[in-house]
Formats: sequence, C-alpha cells, structure tokens
Amino acid sequence: MPLPEQVRAFVMAAHGDLETVCRLLEEEPGLLHQAHQWRPGDLEP
Repeated sequence: MPLPEQVRAFVMAAHGDLETVCRLLEEEPGLLHQAHQWRPGDLEP
C-alpha cells in the first residue's frame, strides 16, 4: 500500500508531469487506485 506522501506526490504530478507519473507508477503500481484528501471534504481520486 502506498504511503500518504507517495499518493500526494502522484496526485500533484498527475496535473502535468507525465514523466514523474510514469516513474511513480513503476515504483508503486498501487498508486493508480488511491485517492488524496487535500482537506476535509476535498477528495481527489
């Protein structure tokens, strides 16, 4: 299971850094099915 820091980095990269997204997915494929909660009620799948 990915660490919260990995999920946050993945979600941030998904907004425009394809190279990082690919690298992170190679390191931790489980990131693809995680969500990140920026603050209460603000969930980003």
